Amino acid sequence: MRASYVPNLIGLLLLVGGVGYIIDNLKYFFYPDLNTDFLWFTYFGELVFMFWLLFRGSRLSLPDTAVG
Repeated sequence: MRASYVPNLIGLLLLVGGVGYIIDNLKYFFYPDLNTDFLWFTYFGELVFMFWLLFRGSRLSLPDTAVG
């Protein structure tokens, strides 16, 4: 979300997706009977980011960095 070249909405969707992954994977340790079927929407962040990278991210230029 702090990157200036990625839209904030995509950063937020990726954040929600990451939290969804954490909840889905840690449920086996803390709440094995927890139904996490409601987390299906968290994968949309990755899908949106993939399309953004394909169509807009490929047009970004590399920043000039001073070497030495």
